[in-house]
Amino acid sequence: MSRRARAASAALLLALAAGTARATTFKMVSDEDLADQAAVIVEAVVVGVEDAAVTGAPATDHTIEVERVLKGHVPGGTLVMRTPGGSNVQGEGLRVWGAPRFAAGERALLFLRPAADGTWRPLHLMLGA
Repeated sequence: MSRRARAASAALLLALAAGTARATTFKMVSDEDLADQAAVIVEAVVVGVEDAAVTGAPATDHTIEVERVLKGHVPGGTLVMRTPGGSNVQGEGLRVWGAPRFAAGERALLFLRPAADGTWRPLHLMLGA
């Protein structure tokens, strides 16, 4: 076994021995960069929160009522913002440390991008919410 392969194997064993990671790291993005990258920026109120009806990775859907559009176009007055974590239809659960979580009635400033499934995603996980 080569020196590089042994080093990679040792690193993998150390990572596995360390146990479950319970943290999220991020690289800060400026407000200007978030605004440039967002398809939509809205001030909104969360009116509903529920597990997403998905068969893949567990996710949470937040129904948001748009109060003011600061950038872009929002079709209608409500959007569904999907964040990673929650439960899926198979009953599997997932907690993503650092993923934005909201309760009904909370207000938020959201930097969003559209997803192929018709929902919206916050940019850069927690930084866009």
